[in-house]
Amino acid sequence: MTGNRVYKTKAIVLKQMPIGETNRIITFYTRSFGKVAAVARGVRRPGSKFGGSLEILNHVQASIARGRSLDNVNECVVIESYQNLRKNLTAIAEGIYIAELVDTFGEDRSPNFSLFDMLLETLSNLDRLEHREFWILWFEFRLLHVSGFLPEFVSCVECGNGLDRTDHVFDPIAGGVLCPDCVNNYGTDQSWNVSVSALTVLRFFQRSLNLNLRSDSSDPYVDDLVDVKAFLRTYMRYIAERDLKSTGFLDLVRFKES
Repeated sequence: MTGNRVYKTKAIVLKQMPIGETNRIITFYTRSFGKVAAVARGVRRPGSKFGGSLEILNHVQASIARGRSLDNVNECVVIESYQNLRKNLTAIAEGIYIAELVDTFGEDRSPNFSLFDMLLETLSNLDRLEHREFWILWFEFRLLHVSGFLPEFVSCVECGNGLDRTDHVFDPIAGGVLCPDCVNNYGTDQSWNVSVSALTVLRFFQRSLNLNLRSDSSDPYVDDLVDVKAFLRTYMRYIAERDLKSTGFLDLVRFKES
């Protein structure tokens, strides 16, 4: 953090929490400073100067003043509000899930430019209302990468040998997939099976980390996304050591949509 009392930064609004009758604590993920919580005073009063600028998922330019315990939001201007996303309940739930992932894995006062750019890109992709499930899985995978939690999917994490095209065992403690020979020696009671269809997509993701995927990148893998979603959901829960609150709401609205 700079020595100036007031700092300006581009940010995404991750969540809000009421404090008192008229104030809210706003959690931002900022490009320059990582995750920041700040009080927006009077935001719940009619005619507040903030208007709707502090709605969750807004991309904003914020002016924030450092405080003794919590910072204070001075000004906030909307850069992008993702109106198409907001017209679709399922897309809103997906955006909130992405925001909770960033809130869980993003570090306080520690910038991660890659994560910020990924968040912006994913919200823009969700706003197009196409291939949304694929873009969420691609975000989750890259989030694991930039956070330092990405496992090994191409080779056995213990012996380094290549893996045959079949179902394998994934062990989160070992940090990746185990070949049949290593399962007996290194597998733990926290391991679980991962299907060949899921591994196909996960390996594609691993090979694509330095690429900019297009919307049609998902076409060969549409039928395999269910297993990938289940795998990443389980692994995210393992890393976070809890269920994410937004997953229940997301699953409910997806079920009603189907």
